Amino acid sequence: MPLADPGSQMDVLPTIMYFLGGESAIPGGLDGQVFGFKEYTRAPPPPPPGSCIPDANNCGCASEKQADYRGNISVTASGKTCQAWSSQSPHSHDRTAANYPNSGLDANYCRNPDGEPSAWCYTTDSGTRFELCEVPTCDTA
Repeated sequence: MPLADPGSQMDVLPTIMYFLGGESAIPGGLDGQVFGFKEYTRAPPPPPPGSCIPDANNCGCASEKQADYRGNISVTASGKTCQAWSSQSPHSHDRTAANYPNSGLDANYCRNPDGEPSAWCYTTDSGTRFELCEVPTCDTA
């Protein structure tokens, strides 16, 4: 049987690759173009069942504890306003863009730079240091 995924009738590449000796027989990046279909490239395989369908501006993946979330929610689950990540008042902290450069610590948006259960923020309430936010969880495949 030609490779694991023979594809549709138009997707002849796996079959031809099988007879030519495997994936290494065709240079990378050529795909269907080798056979004259200039606009044809194989669609990527679907994500495995149960995997997150990321949409960083609108939701966070549960598998990532919402560390991938980059939306603009800026209030906690209880309605408290988030403190800007660049501010040290009323709560001083070390969760800054300089210390967590890939965490999207912009403005006062809910984020999860350090592995908490979900996205959170420091609050502007001097009596409440931080709280989790109600960031939607992304759908799964």
